[in-house]
Amino acid sequence: MINFDVKDFNLDNNYVIEASAGTGKTYNIVEMVNKLVNELERDLHRILIVTYTEKAAGELKSRIREKLNRD
Repeated sequence: MINFDVKDFNLDNNYVIEASAGTGKTYNIVEMVNKLVNELERDLHRILIVTYTEKAAGELKSRIREKLNRD
């Protein structure tokens, strides 16, 4: 298993984030999207994030929206 640090996020790689509850998956995904949109000027509508539940998708959308509106 490799420890993921969002500071090392590389646009040229694909990522699968799989971990137990409470390990920071949502935080890392939000930070990756923020980097893509604000630092690398990527279109938010061209980013694909797949989750297993509608609840998880809703939480991600909410947190991403909050983060992008803040920064």
